[in-house]
Amino acid sequence: MQIDYQDSGVIARLTLSSSIINTRKHKRFVDVALLAADVSERSTGVLVIRSVITGKTPAVMRAYKAILREVSR
Repeated sequence: MQIDYQDSGVIARLTLSSSIINTRKHKRFVDVALLAADVSERSTGVLVIRSVITGKTPAVMRAYKAILREVSR
């Protein structure tokens, strides 16, 4: 599982990448991010799943922190 946060000023992007083995964990992290903040998500891939979460910087940062809390559980 790879998590990458990119800040571009007003808009930020959070990228989650994982293999097909970690599909359930990947989907759980995406769900946590969507519930934690007002962000949008786009997923692609079959063997390597990649989800891009975009939105305003404070909302994406809130989603990023929620994902990190979920990772530590």
